[in-house]
Amino acid sequence: MSRLNKPTSRTIPNLLAEIAQEMPEHEALVAAGQCWTYKSLLSDVQRVAKALIARGIGHGDRVGILAGNRAEWLLSHFAISSVGAISVGLNTWATAQELGYQLQHAGVKLIFLEPRFRERNFVDLVEAARRCAPEIPDVEIITLDDNSNQLASDWEAFLVAGNNVDSELVKQRNSNVTADGIACMLYTSGSTALPKGVPLTHQGLSLIHIS
Repeated sequence: MSRLNKPTSRTIPNLLAEIAQEMPEHEALVAAGQCWTYKSLLSDVQRVAKALIARGIGHGDRVGILAGNRAEWLLSHFAISSVGAISVGLNTWATAQELGYQLQHAGVKLIFLEPRFRERNFVDLVEAARRCAPEIPDVEIITLDDNSNQLASDWEAFLVAGNNVDSELVKQRNSNVTADGIACMLYTSGSTALPKGVPLTHQGLSLIHIS
């Protein structure tokens, strides 16, 4: 896409769809030895979006992502936006108390979780966060690795559960996403006080990508 033909979309899902239409075979993402074109990235995002719908995630729901840099982080973020939900980027270095506060404050309904990141065990961290903030709602956990865990459903099983969801339903959810709607919630480090939630709109994130 040339500088003279910048995207006009002002929501995250529409921006991805527009770029995929303009340059479908252009390289979009490379991670863990795998390459996605914009066309294949959009296809995988839509598959994750269908799985989210199958899990009951809808407009305004908060979905957390607790993981390092990996392809599933982007797939999840784009898919969450596609169904009108809000992605909550959780700090991989948060303490149990900080994470508990973030989960409670954001009202997270589901978490995409990398079980282990570097020396940290995120499954144990989430359990500790629940003990710190027992008022946290019953958060569903989806692991981003193949290995199963008693606390979680695995990523592949999560995706399969969305196979029977009609693609038109994803388009309907997408059509309800607005430029001034919240796409993502990030939290400050909380070094001097409790972490503060910072909402980012679809238009704001879209303009960052375009620029």
